[in-house]
Amino acid sequence: MLFFSLRAEAQCILTITDEQGEALPGVSVIWEDGEAVRGVSSNEWGQVEIPESWYATSSLIEIEVQQIGSISLHDSIQCPSRRFFVLKKDPMYLNEVVITGQYGVSDQRSAVHRVEVIDEEELDRISTSDISDILQHSGELQIRRNGVIGTGINIQGLGDRNVKVTINEVPVVGRVDGKLDLDQLDVQDIERIEIVKGPMAVSYGTDAIAGVINIITKKAVEQQDRLQLRGYYSSEGQYDAFADWSSDAGKYDYRLKLGRRYFDGWSPSDPFFRNQEPVADDRRNSLWNPKEQYLAGLVHGLDWKRTRLEHRLDIMDETLKDRGAPEVNEAAETIQAFDTEYHTLRIDNSLRYSHDGVQDQRFKGFLSFNYFDRVRKRMLTDVTDLSRLDLSSDTTDYLALSTRHTWTGSVHDRVDFQVGWDGSWEQSTGQRIDGTPELFQAAGFASLEWKLSERWLLRPGLRYGYHELFAMPFIPSIALRYRKNEHTWRLSVGQGFRAPDFKELYLAFYDANHNVYGNEDLRPESSLNLNAAYNYSRTYSGWQIEMDASLFYNDVDDLIALAQVGEASSTSIPPYSYLNLDEVITQGTRIDLGLTKDNTSVRLGWGLTGREDITEGQVLTPMNYFHQVNSSLSHRFEKLGLTCDIMGSYNGAQTTVILQEDEEEVLSFYQEEYFMVDLALGKEFFDRSLTLRTGVRNLLDISVINAGSTLSGHSGGSTSVPIGTGRNVFISLDYTLDRDARK
Repeated sequence: MLFFSLRAEAQCILTITDEQGEALPGVSVIWEDGEAVRGVSSNEWGQVEIPESWYATSSLIEIEVQQIGSISLHDSIQCPSRRFFVLKKDPMYLNEVVITGQYGVSDQRSAVHRVEVIDEEELDRISTSDISDILQHSGELQIRRNGVIGTGINIQGLGDRNVKVTINEVPVVGRVDGKLDLDQLDVQDIERIEIVKGPMAVSYGTDAIAGVINIITKKAVEQQDRLQLRGYYSSEGQYDAFADWSSDAGKYDYRLKLGRRYFDGWSPSDPFFRNQEPVADDRRNSLWNPKEQYLAGLVHGLDWKRTRLEHRLDIMDETLKDRGAPEVNEAAETIQAFDTEYHTLRIDNSLRYSHDGVQDQRFKGFLSFNYFDRVRKRMLTDVTDLSRLDLSSDTTDYLALSTRHTWTGSVHDRVDFQVGWDGSWEQSTGQRIDGTPELFQAAGFASLEWKLSERWLLRPGLRYGYHELFAMPFIPSIALRYRKNEHTWRLSVGQGFRAPDFKELYLAFYDANHNVYGNEDLRPESSLNLNAAYNYSRTYSGWQIEMDASLFYNDVDDLIALAQVGEASSTSIPPYSYLNLDEVITQGTRIDLGLTKDNTSVRLGWGLTGREDITEGQVLTPMNYFHQVNSSLSHRFEKLGLTCDIMGSYNGAQTTVILQEDEEEVLSFYQEEYFMVDLALGKEFFDRSLTLRTGVRNLLDISVINAGSTLSGHSGGSTSVPIGTGRNVFISLDYTLDRDARK
């Protein structure tokens, strides 16, 4: 006993707990002796034994105690001895962990890439039915709305085809005219959204030239049964109802969800509130077409030791109706209208796994099957008796199998690695597609995170693969992060690659309103991107202050664009096809400032984005810049359980170009500036189990803006662009019921 007591007294042991006295495992204790940085981690009891080699020359050593999400401690300890440390939560890190583009879960400031997070609290405050309403106030993003195709998005001046959209890192498929309709995704299922701006081709492959939007879905609450109900109404004609049941009683958890979204169409001439007894068919022809969506899903998972298996099934069924204006048919002595109906079915299946091995190794991956079906029917409707005569119909089917697997681990205290591979098989059929093309591609990728010191982090990466139609080059990238106290600097350089998709290669779509063809001679796009960013964050006099500044530069060779390739005749519209622009350059800057104290948060951001298009040595337009301003003010009245949020965004005037290949002419397309302002109020009842939210969207009543060209790949181009559904009042009611799943 005397021997062991003397031995324990000779040891230098630290015990680390949180503010509630709970032991904290995995906390890093670091000591720097001028030549090397050494570190050890606390065990499951929150204890760290300082090696004798640390205090062999001096019994007094300087240490730093670190953990993600906590305030670091610096202290001097006299060895041998026993010391106790209490780590406090750092308010700057609350709800700011990210996974997109990272080796694992990382806090936002430590991430090697600049990641913007829209968390669950912000999603709840916005309380919307559409993802587009969430993203429109985000910097460096532009939302493009279309009444038929849906909502698309641009990042850093590059369009939809260059933006990768994933759900839990599983790619979302089913683009129409290059746009992925984000409003077909279930907004009620989102826990948070992570946005990486800049090329992520090494990790995510094709379509990631401009950036990645990763939608992270909700999970079952640990050891809880939960029922969530939601009703939503908006005065422009939106009616939603959702139900969600989840259960987690231990190793097995599951979620079931059902929903219906209905929009009855909108035009600027519509009254603010719908008439209870409207004149027959007074809203038949709308600027924004009516649509109805049914959504269903099942998510279930199994946890076993260090392994997690999860299966996810999502189904979306949408019907969109484009009703024509009534016309008198004197011969038939009736009134008729030409209508078009679009029916879309999405079925997304994915099986995901993750395994935490020994020595910080982790394996994760997925296998997904995606089916996308879109049927377009054109019919003649007799509006007096609602009888229909089918005129034409075409179907586009899209199948995709994709998989991705990664292995992450450490080869040294300072060096982590990630290696992986991904692949996909795609097939598309339909009257608009020439033939039944199939496409297979696969690639391997690897990267290292080398901690040059506690302040410097370097990540080089490389991807190389196989594409069935095009030679895929080596795609390198390198990212550097330097962090000192409240300051974080980031610099990244990367290349990107995107091969033409099915429609760009094989589209053959001609009818009374369309004349668009694919081009099998297209070349793949390649890009070079540079990003530099600075972040400053600290707490001063109770205020959490955060400032971000960034610069970006994109140089894209052979960007694929739609161009007029022939002249119109008296009986047909001009033909359009896809071609490669020699070079497109986008560049810009962004500055954001955030202030938070207690229950008040203020955000303000300004950005400048420019774009230049070059083909055959000719500068189609010199570098053309447009401004973007985003702001928000949020306050919570704690005693009243009331929240108030005001969000605003300004999109400056911008000019793009359309190329007429045969005439070697360039037409400018001008779009005027516009503002969007939203106001939202929320009130909680019954210990936050019931939440009522209301507010006004599009407070300035913006519906259409002027545009300066009528040239379009579709007939009947317009000199105005639809932006929103005007000013509207919304109200939502959320109910949550929890119970202990173990009872």
